[in-house]
Amino acid sequence: MINLTGKVALVTGSSRGLGRAIALKLAEAGADIVVNFAHTRSAADETAGRIADFGRRVAEVQADLTEPDDIQAMVEWIAETFGRLDIVVSNVVAAPNTSLLTATPDQFDTAMRSGVRPLLLLAQAAQQKFPPASAPSRLIAVSPVTERRGLLGAGDAVLQQTVGHLAAELSVHGVNVNAVQVGGVSSDAAHVAEGVAGAILYLASPLGDLIQGQTLVINSAPRADHVRAA
Repeated sequence: MINLTGKVALVTGSSRGLGRAIALKLAEAGADIVVNFAHTRSAADETAGRIADFGRRVAEVQADLTEPDDIQAMVEWIAETFGRLDIVVSNVVAAPNTSLLTATPDQFDTAMRSGVRPLLLLAQAAQQKFPPASAPSRLIAVSPVTERRGLLGAGDAVLQQTVGHLAAELSVHGVNVNAVQVGGVSSDAAHVAEGVAGAILYLASPLGDLIQGQTLVINSAPRADHVRAA
């Protein structure tokens, strides 16, 4: 059984949905959790209450993940309050998709700003607070993009390349950087959220020590009763 007791994890966008499932999975394994939210504190309160039921320390922090000052202040507060930061999960909401041939510059900027920028800013802020290389840390990106074409497909490709390059730069500091991609299924489905959360837990644990710069794809195989005989 995976045991993350003593670890502190920041899960962004964890007030609801996929982020909440990830936060609960890490808390169930023993980690103390920082719940990040952008707007709805009541939803964050609900997530925090369920984490507290596991007997874990939990805090809620409101921050805009596209703003460097917000992210820096959040990470500084976590380090001061908890005394450490071991795991960062960058979970963001995908922007609306459109064809690359019709996408406006503003739409392109929005896709990069909402998808790739938070990961980069979190990496820059957290690498100053992660434990020494002798105590491995984790930075894990979640891509909720189920569509592999158009503007979101391009943004997801940039995200995966960013993960690889961050892994190369942070590996010397004992930080494993990986991604989990939701492949071809709805990230709102409860069973898919559970599968993604399980993958995050695996990468966050010592079982993921030798995994670096990779993207783990979580897809949903068709049920047997949906497969038609030839």
